[in-house]
Amino acid sequence: MERVTKENIWLFRQNRPSLIADDLEKFGVPRLAVHETLLRRGCYKWLAARRDVIKLKDRIKAELRKAHAEIVKYPRGSKERERWRGRIETMEWIREAIRQITHSERWRAPDIDREAQDFLEYLERATIGEAPEGANPS
Repeated sequence: MERVTKENIWLFRQNRPSLIADDLEKFGVPRLAVHETLLRRGCYKWLAARRDVIKLKDRIKAELRKAHAEIVKYPRGSKERERWRGRIETMEWIREAIRQITHSERWRAPDIDREAQDFLEYLERATIGEAPEGANPS
């Protein structure tokens, strides 16, 4: 299995529990154990939620297109046009916030998991030839 680095992380497929099961099966971990653990720990939910967020972003984009077509039907300065302008600005703000989440850096760890953060630090230092003190790569 190829070692992951900050530079090559985008080359790996992601967001499917079956990919994790494939990887761990190479180390002798039974697929059913992987799937059950991922389900128990909420990974299934969050991978599904991520897909839902992406679909929501696309839905907002479609609604924005409709809103842009609708706003031109009203004269400048009218209350109805201003309402549409407000809706458009709100949808654009929400869509951009969602986009920031869905396009965030893959080389990151949850802010509540110090061990995961330490692992990323270990990998970063390992790529430049020094591991952090007390780091255990296994």
